[in-house]
Amino acid sequence: MKRIVALLLILAVLISALFSEQEKDDVFLDELFSSDIPITYGEDSFIERINERTKGEREPIGLVLTGGSARACAHIGVLRYLEEIGVVPDFIVANSMGSIIGMLYAAGISTQQIENLLEAGDLSTYFDITIPIGGGLINTTGYKALIENVVGDDYKIEDTIIPIMVVNDDLVTKREVRIAEGKFSDILVGSFAIPVYFDPYLYKGHLLIDGGVVNLAPINAAYKYSDNIIISTAFYDNPDMNLINTITILNSAFDVGKRQKAAEELKEHDGYIWIRCDVEKYSFMAFDKAMEMAEIGYESAKKEGDRLKTLYKANERVSEDSASFQERIDKTIRNIGYFKRVEMNSPSNVVNLKLDTMAFEDTPYYLLSNTLFGINYSFDYKGFGLGIVGGLIFNTSDLVNSNAGWGGDISLSYYFLENLRATLELLAEIPFDTKTFLPSLYAKESVDYMALKKRDKYRLSLHQSWEYFHDFDNDKSIAALVTLRAKGEYAFDYVTLRGEAGYILTGRDILFSHPSNFTDLSLSLRFYMERSKSLYSQLGAFGRLKIGNREGEVPLFYTDGYLSTTIGFGAEALSSKSDYALSYISYRLGWEFHKNPTFGEFLSFEKLDAFLYADVLFADMKIGLSTGLGIKCDITLIGLVRLPFRFMIGYELTPEHENRFVASMLFSSEF
Repeated sequence: MKRIVALLLILAVLISALFSEQEKDDVFLDELFSSDIPITYGEDSFIERINERTKGEREPIGLVLTGGSARACAHIGVLRYLEEIGVVPDFIVANSMGSIIGMLYAAGISTQQIENLLEAGDLSTYFDITIPIGGGLINTTGYKALIENVVGDDYKIEDTIIPIMVVNDDLVTKREVRIAEGKFSDILVGSFAIPVYFDPYLYKGHLLIDGGVVNLAPINAAYKYSDNIIISTAFYDNPDMNLINTITILNSAFDVGKRQKAAEELKEHDGYIWIRCDVEKYSFMAFDKAMEMAEIGYESAKKEGDRLKTLYKANERVSEDSASFQERIDKTIRNIGYFKRVEMNSPSNVVNLKLDTMAFEDTPYYLLSNTLFGINYSFDYKGFGLGIVGGLIFNTSDLVNSNAGWGGDISLSYYFLENLRATLELLAEIPFDTKTFLPSLYAKESVDYMALKKRDKYRLSLHQSWEYFHDFDNDKSIAALVTLRAKGEYAFDYVTLRGEAGYILTGRDILFSHPSNFTDLSLSLRFYMERSKSLYSQLGAFGRLKIGNREGEVPLFYTDGYLSTTIGFGAEALSSKSDYALSYISYRLGWEFHKNPTFGEFLSFEKLDAFLYADVLFADMKIGLSTGLGIKCDITLIGLVRLPFRFMIGYELTPEHENRFVASMLFSSEF
């Protein structure tokens, strides 16, 4: 009897396992065969809103805005032309970068306002390299805050003037997800969640990625709601691509599938009006050409003008509602323009990687010339900002006498006004070659006031700072400094004029017991020697004069721009070249490249500038010379994260008649 019971139990387990496996197979097949069936959220409301616009009296006009990254800026011109001829879509379907343009327009923001936002600041203002805890290399917190500054924190996609549906793809269900309800800023940021670059967007249990990865043109989604469809595309077809480059192969592999899917959907329907924006030759990173592509989009739409003009003409203009956003847009643009800042309306905590230098000529550091690379924590809320960085500190401003160590930096900043900022900073370093493990300590207080600024035209800024440096490994290396500076710049036609005037008070300790006073002035004039603004000639002059018959030599700092191996930092910077006055004349002959070399459409090299330089230094009755060549550029990651870079190498004849090679390599995540 026991044997029979045991056999029956074994048989039951086997039968159960077989049915379980069968159920698993059935579940998998159900999921597989449903993977081409889209999941839609907010559809009932979406349809109802379309019907409210048409009142059931006509076929709705649908507009499809495809992805294409930077190329999708062409849609701005398309929308501008449609509004000019009185055609307003009754609904919009979009994905990827097309969603950004479409959502902003659907909310009631005019094409001119969208262009103003794009031109307000470099996109690197909003994005940072981050630790890929959530799956992406680029943090989008700043960009999300930008959108919320314009439309508000609680704005929802179902509140837009024109109904809009955003198309994503889901990593969980492997299905297309169409979204017409939810928080506006979240959906907008999630619409361009390109795998690896950005974190997937968590939405109702889905992990959503950029819908343009699978299908660049979500045409079927639009045809579900109307047969009267306009399609604006921004495909890519650059014949100069290097298809044996590893990164290009990966990008092109994605492009194969999404182009095939787009072609399939284009052939599946007829009767649509296809605006083929002629931007196929542009890189998907070419955000610096956004306005150029917008104009191309306008002209491409104009070519289809005869057919577009037959469509229903609405009595409304979306731009009429744009006035409600203008005050917010103006404030956002001012914040970006003055200090490259996006105000966080809710507390923001970000952990990312930071590479920051204190040695560019435009950075107001005098007793420090180091670069800091490490893990960064930042907290931002309203006008308050906190940053804490820990990692490696190294000096590449003078490669001949470079040094490195471990260290950290903490900074507090507060924006009293859009153009007025106060900052406190403390940095500590323990060099690798120390024998006592005693640190060097740097402290700084500063106030910056941006009196006037218009992008690429003019600016006038005022700066006050107090700096203190103490190397505890060398008690003689103590320095303090107070400076007041005014800096201006003006560009017109083929000439750029820059000027700076300042006052410096230095001392050998924090109490300024041995003070010295100095005043300085610098001027530079850059003249472009031909119409393309490539070849230029730049002449500059700098002078610093001791005020009064005080002790101490006239200092020369890295930020003064003269490349030398004998410039120190801390107390060493205060014992420099001259007893009474020093000055130098600078000349550069350079070439600015207007084409941006790229590596696999992953990295690009923008604002590339190669130049020869010759600087003649006058220190009392002694003369020095620094001459060589240099290169400057901005290294960008997919056109969003920007890394300013400068490398100079040359030869120096010091005022003491010593001959030396000089070299400098500066790079930074921000100025």
